[in-house]
Amino acid sequence: MIIQEKIRLREVLYRHQNQLGKFLSDPERDEYDLHYTIAGLLRVLLCDGEVPILLYYAKEHNIELKVWGSYPARHTFNPNKTAYTIDALIASYTLEEDAYEMNIEEYLDTEIGAVPKIDKQTNLAKGTIGYTPKQLIKWICNKDGVAHLELKPMASLESIKSAITVFGTAEGFGKTDAFHLRLAIIQIGEWTLSAIKDILAQTQ
Repeated sequence: MIIQEKIRLREVLYRHQNQLGKFLSDPERDEYDLHYTIAGLLRVLLCDGEVPILLYYAKEHNIELKVWGSYPARHTFNPNKTAYTIDALIASYTLEEDAYEMNIEEYLDTEIGAVPKIDKQTNLAKGTIGYTPKQLIKWICNKDGVAHLELKPMASLESIKSAITVFGTAEGFGKTDAFHLRLAIIQIGEWTLSAIKDILAQTQ
């Protein structure tokens, strides 16, 4: 990588670090649904087709970014046997007891949850929909108005939003609607913020 590219990447990573930190810690984060804005940052940092900024920067510096999650690398749910699943742990930057360690590329393609697939005609569940971090981030950004909007709601994304109803409050969240979505994006955002801070410190 030429020096100008390294400088440009570092500048962009610093910018994203500042923005992620601000949006994640904003006291009105949930009131204003800032997880959508966070998802937009995650898309370019982790899932961009050409230059996923954080992954590209890490690769250029031979740094392997680790994630601890609830399921082993490349895990998928059996759509005919899994009824529904949600875990408190979505992504951690530090070692978690009973969690599975993997690199970020593996994690992005590992299913982190499954929700019932509802048949619109019968209103009954017909199997489940498993989803990976990469899919979730792209669905939000490309279907739900972050980067693009599809006027007809995406069935899989709507199933994730409505899969669980949380009454009252949940620790760390100001709103609990679409809780699957909020929980996943916030934890992946927190992992990403920690990763950016660490990798920038290692490459000063």
